[in-house]
Amino acid sequence: MDEMLNNPHPQSIEAFKAQSAACESFDLRDKISQIQKETLIIAGREDLLTRLHCSEFMHQKIPDSKLEILENCGHMFQLEHPKKLAKLILDFLS
Repeated sequence: MDEMLNNPHPQSIEAFKAQSAACESFDLRDKISQIQKETLIIAGREDLLTRLHCSEFMHQKIPDSKLEILENCGHMFQLEHPKKLAKLILDFLS
């Protein structure tokens, strides 16, 4: 968290707006069910950027997917719960 807050090159507001616009215009809902690989979907229950219903939709549409929901967690679960995240990923990969 300190590294992020003290980053000498933080993301600019313009870059964040461009990133948000790209996310809003990128829609693969009609193709997501074509994913044929085991897929781990991790979501923070309090995520305000990627709402939980989006992760639940992906889980419903991707045939061999697993949905893990982190409680008391927002969008940056790698900072909010790094140990839980690492365990989920390592367990999934093994």
